[in-house]
Formats: sequence, C-alpha cells, structure tokens
Amino acid sequence: MPCTKCNTEFTLLTWKIKCSDCEMYYCTKCLRKTQGVLYCDKCVVLNKRPPEREKLMELRSKDLQDYLNKNHISTHGLVEKSELVELFYRRAIPAGNKKNQSRLASVLSGSVPNIAAQGQDQINQLKSNINNMRS
Repeated sequence: MPCTKCNTEFTLLTWKIKCSDCEMYYCTKCLRKTQGVLYCDKCVVLNKRPPEREKLMELRSKDLQDYLNKNHISTHGLVEKSELVELFYRRAIPAGNKKNQSRLASVLSGSVPNIAAQGQDQINQLKSNINNMRS
C-alpha cells in the first residue's frame, strides 16, 4: 500500500503513518505537525478555524462531502463545490479532533504521577485497615 498523496511505497526508510483525522496512510514527507498532531494537507485545511474559503475551494468535492458527513452534516442534494463550502461556513464544526483528545486523556490517566497517587491512596487505606484491626 503506497502513500495516499505521493504514491511512494513504504519501506524501512519511508515509514507509513496514519493521519490523525482522516486515518489514511501517508509517508513522513506528506504529513504536517499541527499543535503536536500529525495531519495530512487536506485535514489541515478542513480543521483550520476560521476556515479559509480559497483553500476549501481547492479541495475535491468528495473530500468536503466526506468531512461534512463525518461531522453529521447532511450534504444530500448538494452538487456544486461552492454549495458545500457555503454549508461548511454555515454549520459550526468544532476545531480539533475529539478522538485524539480522548486518546491523550487515556494516556495521561495512566501517567506516573497518577499511578503514584493511586499507589499512595492504597497504602494509606491499608494502614487504616491495619490500625482498625489492632484496635
């Protein structure tokens, strides 16, 4: 399976990396880091707030439709790209990727400070139980 954008075959030197939003596979040259997250060029344009009309018009209609439908915005009956861009502007789509935010939260919930705090709570509970048994 080659890179979605440039069709470069993946090797040991050209890694296959998934875009954090559309989850398509790209090589390292075709992804950009935005606010610490890797996005393809298309997703950078779609996630920019406020959106840039000129950049949206450069995207394929299919990409706009897919993005709007993924965010539960019906594109039924819309044919022209300009109609899709207008719909994009009319409907508020929150910036950022909730999936990545929840993934980050789950990673941080198992971080060393949290584990240490949980361990200390368990030690205190055991001490309390031992003191209660001695009384």
